[in-house]
Amino acid sequence: MNNTTKSVFVTIVAWIFIIITGFTTLISILQNIMLQVIFNQEEMELAIANQPENMPSIFNFMAQNMELFFMGFLMVSAFAFIS
Repeated sequence: MNNTTKSVFVTIVAWIFIIITGFTTLISILQNIMLQVIFNQEEMELAIANQPENMPSIFNFMAQNMELFFMGFLMVSAFAFIS
């Protein structure tokens, strides 16, 4: 006779991860929508072109690839949610 009880800890941890990754996926979707709707591409290119010369390279890279950064975060959070 096999009398084993299932652990509630694993179920609770799984639900916590489902809730957190679902929330981050929702926020990432909203960030990508906001980025596409609010920020005009021509105005962003003008703002990037008018940056100071001594701007650190990481900030310059982030300003030039902002859409890719937020899309990548959406992909990572969606992958974690699906997993």
